[in-house]
Amino acid sequence: RFLEPGKNSRALAFGCGARVCLGEPLARLELFVVLTRLLQAFTLLPSGDALPSLQPLPHCSVILKMQPFQVRLQPPGMGAHSPGQSQ
Repeated sequence: RFLEPGKNSRALAFGCGARVCLGEPLARLELFVVLTRLLQAFTLLPSGDALPSLQPLPHCSVILKMQPFQVRLQPPGMGAHSPGQSQ
């Protein structure tokens, strides 16, 4: 309700300074565990024929923002490059 339409929607998710969220370390740890498990359990493949661009979006900042891209999560045992099949 406090976000204005058309404005930059980036925000500090956990706040900063004296009012930083007390649950930030736990949330970051949980995010790390979930992403690690996803990467261990699935193979990430491009959603189409073209690979995503590795060139960052042009803007003035210390942090580079990469161009958005979509991936497919392939379960183990599917496709030609699964570990149980010969190549």
